[in-house]
Amino acid sequence: MTSSDFRQRARGALQGNWFVAVIAAFIASILGGISTGGGFSLDFTTTEDMTDAELEALMAQLGINEEILTTFLIIIGVFAVIGFVYSIICLIVGSGVSVGYAQLNLDLVDKGYTSVSTIFSRFDQWKTALVARLLVGLRVLLWMLLFIIPGIIESYSYAMVSFVMADNPHMTAREAMAESKRLMKGNRWRLFCLSFSFFGWAMLSVLTLGIGMLWLTPYMQASFAAFYRQIKAEANCEV
Repeated sequence: MTSSDFRQRARGALQGNWFVAVIAAFIASILGGISTGGGFSLDFTTTEDMTDAELEALMAQLGINEEILTTFLIIIGVFAVIGFVYSIICLIVGSGVSVGYAQLNLDLVDKGYTSVSTIFSRFDQWKTALVARLLVGLRVLLWMLLFIIPGIIESYSYAMVSFVMADNPHMTAREAMAESKRLMKGNRWRLFCLSFSFFGWAMLSVLTLGIGMLWLTPYMQASFAAFYRQIKAEANCEV
């Protein structure tokens, strides 16, 4: 099957289910249940290279007094704390949601129907999913430190972990990772081509200030679910 076939199967699965799929994708994204979302970062610049006199002169020029500066720093601190807490929530809650969201997309592909509540149906696997997420992130990072390309290839090896865990709830994190790597052997280029086939749609989504992602995300995830079902069937035939 080609990328076009996977996209066609996804469109068929989403027919009549777009509303549920969009809502589920939105919730999963907010909770960090989709690998492309859930991050939060703050970038700060410092004035440590400025002398006190220069800093005071700059503040005077901008009309900023110490009270305003203190208030501003407090606000920055509050947002930093909120960002940190949100990141932790996304890491923990998102791990469990990621498996449920994978199950939702498998239901769409297999049965042609699902419900938004499915994204929380596998939350009892959150610990295993969290360990898998951390281990995958660590391994990809280590490969990235060596060379960028091997790191990207390694990330594709573990792209099916959430689907594997949804299909095999009793697997450990390492077992799910090993199974994903087995399934992706010889299929990483196919997944890259499938992912790249959405590039044009992603550009259009950018032009809509990201609103288009509400529809593109479920389309992509359903296509990945169809991809998983196909490579699993092929792998089982080879055994």
